Parts: sequence; C-alpha cells; structure tokens
Amino acid sequence: MKFAFLYVTVFLAGCGYRLAPEENFVPTEEIDDAPEDQGPAPEIGFECPEGFVVQEGDNVEWNIDGISRSFHADFPEEFDASGGLGVLFTWHGVGDNVTNWRNFVGFNPDADPEFPFVVITPVSTQMSPLAAPQGLDWDIFQSQSGDDNREAKLFESILGCLDHQVELNTRRIYTGGFSGGALVSAMLYSRYPDLIAAAAVLSGAFLNDPQQLVTVDTGPISVAIQWDPLEVGSKAPVLLSRGGGNDTYSTLGIRVIDFEATMVASKTYLTGAGRGVIDCAHQAGHTWPPGLTVEAVIAFFKAHPFGSEALFAGAGLPANLAMACEEVPSSE
Repeated sequence: MKFAFLYVTVFLAGCGYRLAPEENFVPTEEIDDAPEDQGPAPEIGFECPEGFVVQEGDNVEWNIDGISRSFHADFPEEFDASGGLGVLFTWHGVGDNVTNWRNFVGFNPDADPEFPFVVITPVSTQMSPLAAPQGLDWDIFQSQSGDDNREAKLFESILGCLDHQVELNTRRIYTGGFSGGALVSAMLYSRYPDLIAAAAVLSGAFLNDPQQLVTVDTGPISVAIQWDPLEVGSKAPVLLSRGGGNDTYSTLGIRVIDFEATMVASKTYLTGAGRGVIDCAHQAGHTWPPGLTVEAVIAFFKAHPFGSEALFAGAGLPANLAMACEEVPSSE
C-alpha cells in the first residue's frame, strides 16, 4: 500500500519539548521485581561483526553493509555481574541529535543498583523520503523480517557484540523514544516480540495497524509503508504518551500525522493483541509528558522483565506513574 509522507524536520526545542519541572519529580519507589521464572530466557542469537567492540561513550565507524553508523553507550559504573546487565535502546526525534536528547532525557544506568543496564543511544543517518532507500531520519517505513532495515541491523549488531562482551540479562532488553524515535521503538517492539521485554512509545505510532496508517495524510511524495503485523501472543507491555489536539505534525497546511489519534488507536491495537498498556495522556502538545519523570520510565522497565504477564504484577501503578498515567489492561 502506498502512502504519501512529507519530509519533516522536528527540533525538540522548537516543538516545546521539555521534561516535567523539577518540583514535580517523584522519587522512584521501591518496587518488587516481577518474577523472572516465566519460561526460558530469550537468546540473543545475533553475530558481532569482526573487530567490533561496544565502548563507553561515543562509538563511531560502526560499519554495517557499507553504512557508517554511530551511537553513544552509557555503562553503569558498578554492577553485580552475576545478575547480568540489561540493555535500553533510546531513540531521539527527527531533527534532533544525541547530545540534545541525552541532555533532556538522560537515562542514568546507575539509577537503581538492583537494575543495572547499559544505555544505547544511536545517531540517525538522516534518511529522507526524497532519496532511496526512503526514510525519515530513521529507517521507519519498511520493516519485514530478514530485510536490510538499518535500525534493525544496528540493533542486532550491538546486541550481538554486547552478548560477547558482558553477561547480559536477556530478560531485560528495552526500547524507548519520542516522536520519530517512538516510531523506531514501535517498529523494533513489533519486529522482536521474542526479545524485547517492554517499550516506551512517546507520541509515536504503530504503522502495522491499518487504523493508524489511514491517518497518515497524503502529500506530494509517495512513500510505501509496510511493517510486519504485530504478533499475537506476546505479553510485553507498552508505555504510551499523547499530548492532546496539538500533538501533531503539519506542514504546508497539511496535517501529516496526528499523534493523539495514533496513540489512542494504539491502545486498542495493543490491548487487543494481548498487551497491557500504560497511557500517559496530557494536553501539552508534541512534547514529553509533563509529570512523567525519567525515573518513572525506568521504574516501568524494571517492573517488567521479559515474560511479565500483568502490569506491575497486578499491584497497580506506583505513585510516580499514577500521577501522570493510567493503566489499560489487555483485553484478552
């Protein structure tokens, strides 16, 4: 199916992107970790390209299929190696950059000594719908198993190398992002249901949902959008956010995408496929949800290792999420 998609350049500062005021921050509560005995742990199964090593800080010239990629890696200073290290991939919005994203949304790998993880923050290849292959900063239009999607190949290669370097806790592989980065996270979440434990999709869309695809307006550039369908049966939860009637992108008088509409549709799409959802609705427009702290997002990930059957093990939302979000259980 062909859809027209206009090229957008969204700068976080320009669209009112911000974190909640410091006075709204609520310390992360002590949350009992969800049980991790629900079936065998996932296997990574990806290769590490010869000579590649994930290093602390900037990793450059990570060449995959002749394309030079780069990313930033933040490792915890100290952690109990016997328990394994989790991995959190975070993806910046279209037009943004790693430095700005990390300054605004700095996921601290030392935030919780009981939940050690390495933070991987990739740099986009600034893809455009005007060139082939088409993309929007990120490779987010085409995603089918076995294809050459750039973000999927980067994701696989980094995990493959980490799996060779350190003891990974494979029940704790997560992805999260905002706007265009939220689309990457939704895509990877859909693509790797046997690996990703949970995802944060903040003002994004699931482009494998027909109800969401039809909300993408037409424009002068024809772009084919096709993702593999969401696999029924996975229970991995998703934290969503949406910013009301102004959570949109428009250009040349055309509303290209309405993130409020796509995130509302995502609740139905995800819960109908067996996923629990945390819905963080606000009225601040296309921005990080006021009242939602980075610590609360980390608490969401911590509470949901791979195989978790119920949101927060059925205990209800902790205060630092309940102040900005609500629980939407699976409809299965």
